Amino acid sequence: MDRSTKQLEMVVSRITQRLGDRLRKWAEEASGSQDISLGTLEEKVQDGLHILGGEILQELVGLVGTGKTENPALCPECRAPMDFVRYQGKWVATLLGTIRPERAYFHCPGCHRGHVPLDHQLGLGIDSLSAGLEEALCLLAAHMPLESAVATLKRLLRVQVDDNTVQRAVLRVGTELAARQKRRAQQAWQAAKPPKMEVDRPPKRLYISVDGTTAHLQEGWKEVKVAAIYETEPILQDDGTTVVRAVNITYVVSFEKAPTFARYVYLEAARRGLEQAEEVVVLGDGAEWIWNRIARFCDRPVEIVDFYHASEHVWQVGQALYGEGTTQTEEWVTLRLKELLEEGPGSLLRSLWTVTGQASAEARETVRREINYFSKHKERMRYPALKDAGYHIGSGSVESACKRIIGARLKQAGMIWTPEGAEAMAQLRATILSERWDEFWDSYDRTLRTYQKAA
Repeated sequence: MDRSTKQLEMVVSRITQRLGDRLRKWAEEASGSQDISLGTLEEKVQDGLHILGGEILQELVGLVGTGKTENPALCPECRAPMDFVRYQGKWVATLLGTIRPERAYFHCPGCHRGHVPLDHQLGLGIDSLSAGLEEALCLLAAHMPLESAVATLKRLLRVQVDDNTVQRAVLRVGTELAARQKRRAQQAWQAAKPPKMEVDRPPKRLYISVDGTTAHLQEGWKEVKVAAIYETEPILQDDGTTVVRAVNITYVVSFEKAPTFARYVYLEAARRGLEQAEEVVVLGDGAEWIWNRIARFCDRPVEIVDFYHASEHVWQVGQALYGEGTTQTEEWVTLRLKELLEEGPGSLLRSLWTVTGQASAEARETVRREINYFSKHKERMRYPALKDAGYHIGSGSVESACKRIIGARLKQAGMIWTPEGAEAMAQLRATILSERWDEFWDSYDRTLRTYQKAA
């Protein structure tokens, strides 16, 4: 029996012995017991398996080795042979408890860089977390406050970390997501060509719906822009009517200014088949940058001011004419919205011109401003024709995205974020809700770092 086989058999023997000891103990406690509950047994087994899992993991990592082999270790930078410096242990928190791998540390005389081959093989980052634990921390923190993530992890997995560990993991991973978004944009613009379509077939009707919300940062409230990119499918209701539902939704989010954000949206839309789509629909609130940038992604997009934002402008007129919260305002606005929805902006504009002469000087200014708004976006408010053609005329998908990505996590009571923390959390949530997390995590390299030579 050679040395490696003997070592393997010794490890298997130790693990088998430990497992047998625990099984025997559990069996003795359960045998003939009149008062032990399933919950108690479950907890005993879970605690025991967690401890045993950590012991097994330590043994298996030991079998992997230290990263020092008979062949010389080559520098990742210049490919020259490196000098062995020492063996160095590292405490690593994992989903199965803390382990301590022994790792060979090398130094390159030419590059003056340190290198730990075992870290790259095992996927150990600059932190003291395994990949599995870092992913768990990010997924939990993306859905709940840090304190809750810590408590949930301890309760369910018997793993204990502190708030700062979770915060660093979120910042590290979310920052990488934001950096990837920026790198993709830079590469695409340098290459002067869009990324390849990544869907199986070109979409018939691709929607790009854009909106904004705010988050409370240390420097004050700041706008964060959100885009929802999706397709639709008709759903037949029990009463025989058809509802058009958004499907296959992916999200883009950023605190960047409009020109940069528009590039990010374009890249995601291109991945979704923007260039090959039979039709592209842009839904927005009327902001100029949406039409000047987002709607210029293709030659002839269908441009729609979403009905919700249009209705807000009608309410402003009603309140200016008849006062806020009055029955008269509500009745007048209800009629005008019905008019806009069923007859279109032309009919609404005639009604607005009619009330202009009856309005006070102050109200007249509001009415004229809104007349300009509806006149400017008249072609984007052809709601009767758009509805008949099966288009979405509301921005419910992106409004929902603002609430789900930003509101549900970044705007909870008392939360004030650093700019970096807010961006990182927004990117995490957008990636998860877009169902792109696995795609990212499978390609995420946690080992990109170097070491200075130790004294």
